[in-house]
Amino acid sequence: MPMQRWQWGPISQTLGVLTEYYDISIIAATLPILTKVFLPAQMPPLISAFYVVAGLAVSYITRPVGAAIWGHYSDRIGRRLLMIGSMAGMAIVTALISILPSYAQAGFIGLILLVVIRMFVGIFYGGEKAAGATYAQEWTPAKWRGATNGITQTGVGLGLLTASATTGLFLAYFGEAAMIAYAWRYVFLAGLIPFIVVAIIRLATAESPIWKAAKSRGDIEKSPLLSLMKGPTRVRFLQSTLMSIGFLVMGGTLSSYVAPLLTNLPSRLSTSQALIALNMYAIGQIVVALVVGPLSQYVGRKRILIIIAIITIVTVAPATNMVVTYGSSVLLLPVMLLAFWLGCLQTAPYSVIDAYLTERFGTKHRASGAGLSYALGNTFAGICIVAVVPSLHGLIGGIETSTSVWLSMAILCIVGSLIGLMAVFIGPETAWIKLEEVESKGKTDPKDSPASR
Repeated sequence: MPMQRWQWGPISQTLGVLTEYYDISIIAATLPILTKVFLPAQMPPLISAFYVVAGLAVSYITRPVGAAIWGHYSDRIGRRLLMIGSMAGMAIVTALISILPSYAQAGFIGLILLVVIRMFVGIFYGGEKAAGATYAQEWTPAKWRGATNGITQTGVGLGLLTASATTGLFLAYFGEAAMIAYAWRYVFLAGLIPFIVVAIIRLATAESPIWKAAKSRGDIEKSPLLSLMKGPTRVRFLQSTLMSIGFLVMGGTLSSYVAPLLTNLPSRLSTSQALIALNMYAIGQIVVALVVGPLSQYVGRKRILIIIAIITIVTVAPATNMVVTYGSSVLLLPVMLLAFWLGCLQTAPYSVIDAYLTERFGTKHRASGAGLSYALGNTFAGICIVAVVPSLHGLIGGIETSTSVWLSMAILCIVGSLIGLMAVFIGPETAWIKLEEVESKGKTDPKDSPASR
């Protein structure tokens, strides 16, 4: 069956998410190596992990800047050009990481520059979410929006699989000593390949038909960001932001600390065994995205997000605890199964959120509203990753041991899930709304039902 024109939008966004999570996941996949590259050897492993993860988390904190800029212009001049620009920016700053000096070469300067580069990474990623996710959803026919969200979020797991596979191949070819000395740079340079593919596809795609129709009607705002805090839209924006904060704190904590969970004592897994477990984590991300995204189109976004939150609250602490328990005994199979489950928990809400946020805002400020809501969630996630997890560990380190953060990350995941649960509960169902009618014709909230699909 030949490709239909609208399908190129979701394909472009899937590859965009893949490149984003390759960049994020390469930090997790190479964590044992990067701690030796950018920090002194005598530093305790968990402290080293905190420093490197902070370099990752800072890209979450700066995302609202990119979402505000790219979202504003995406609503003003169109989605397509801004998508291409955000992807080009990501490619450039990601490649710059490969030329950073190591601790042996320049002391802490390499780590400081890593943090600075990650700040710019976050700015471009904020733009990617504002323009790219909105573009994909606006191109998609209504009955496929849930499936499109799920398919695009397979890029999360595919990005991690690509990162861990690339790291594993380089590790097997060069050996750990050479990886620490210089070959880690090749892993980051390899990330340019999917960027090039995405750029080619995006250059060949057309503008969002929904945005073009709005432009032809003259329904374009001069200040889309300012309109988010006016009238009924303000309630939508605040509720959407609260939901994003909750679920992204949960997901960001898992994605940032699953690698230290697998590699730090009391876990005694080797680097290669930890990579195998990370691959299972990625497979869990892919499987759950393919199931939950389409399912949300039939049972509703609100209902599925509530179910996901409850399951996470109940299971995340036992799962993280058992990873440490089985890892300390080097029982790889149960660790793999638990990693698969944690991957499912991490990506399940992501498989719904893009569609939900797109359905909460009108076309004239959809990229700004959806992008900034999501980016603010990332900011809170980044702050929690950098500050809250280490602080919790300082309080309860005697329970989770001095070298592991299984309980600290579980507590943060539970709190995030509770916030997401409350925010979704007070919001409306959105799965069957027509995007063209959001915030128009007097409709302040969707009234449609499955029968109207």
